[in-house]
Amino acid sequence: MRPLTDANDALNQERKQEDLRLGVIERFEKCPYCHSKLIFTHDLNLQSFEVTENGRCSGCGMHTNPRKHSLQ
Repeated sequence: MRPLTDANDALNQERKQEDLRLGVIERFEKCPYCHSKLIFTHDLNLQSFEVTENGRCSGCGMHTNPRKHSLQ
């Protein structure tokens, strides 16, 4: 049986990892200027098997740079 401190340390480690993961997700989903939610649109090009992702802020209207992702 583990001591109570080891169980608490494991729980704290899991919480830190979850907070880090949520911070990374929030960085991609929120506007860096006004912290409003970004709205993403995806344009599909089947000839070149690419998807172009565009983001727009619902609060200030800022646009993100388009990102191209290749389809497998």
